[in-house]
Amino acid sequence: MTTVIPRLPGLYRWRNRENGRLYIGSTASLYRREVQHRSALTLGKHTNPHLQAAWLKYGAAAFVFEIIELVAQTDDLATMLIERERATLNSVDASLLYNCGTVMPTRLGSKWSDESRKKRSDAMRGKRPSELFIRRGEEARRGRVVSPETREKIASKQRGRTLSPERKAALSAARRAWSITPEWRIANSKAAAKRRGKKRPPEVGAKISAAKKGHAVSAETRAKISASKRGRKYRPSSDQGAIQW
Repeated sequence: MTTVIPRLPGLYRWRNRENGRLYIGSTASLYRREVQHRSALTLGKHTNPHLQAAWLKYGAAAFVFEIIELVAQTDDLATMLIERERATLNSVDASLLYNCGTVMPTRLGSKWSDESRKKRSDAMRGKRPSELFIRRGEEARRGRVVSPETREKIASKQRGRTLSPERKAALSAARRAWSITPEWRIANSKAAAKRRGKKRPPEVGAKISAAKKGHAVSAETRAKISASKRGRKYRPSSDQGAIQW
């Protein structure tokens, strides 16, 4: 069994060390699925009632996430995963499984309709993610390196994108309501003091220069920037000579 969890498609199982019972599944990303399962089980919201009940009874320490096999990336990955999961489930005594007896259909490659997206958006509006959810997201992204291909895909999607008047108004209202606290000023001044005197590495300067090359600020944008700064008074801060306004 593999101990390191990769971000690759494959089959996995949760094994109960106390009684040997298993929960078997398949996924396009083993790493992401382990995080999803553990978070749902910890919060008591897992969709499998048998696995959830066992987790609460025996505790998290009694369970281990194990990789059964990796599945190669193919054009028909969803079908391949379902077939491999079904074959694996059929090879195990049903009395040893937490699975409910059927292979759940995969959403791999499926797309949300506009109506479903709106319902989801309305349901989530105003809700704040839990601290556990935020922490697990940070842990999942820590150390992750985005490939140049992925960066280019993200950049190409953002290129030429414009915000609707409603979205602009909402962002503007949020910025107006935001106030700088004394704690933020102190932290910002300390951070600026640490950077003071440090020279930017040549490669960073080259990247910034290349990104700005050919970028022209419109007259309208210049006027907005000028208007936003008009009337500001700059004064030296007593905290290590930082500049505030």
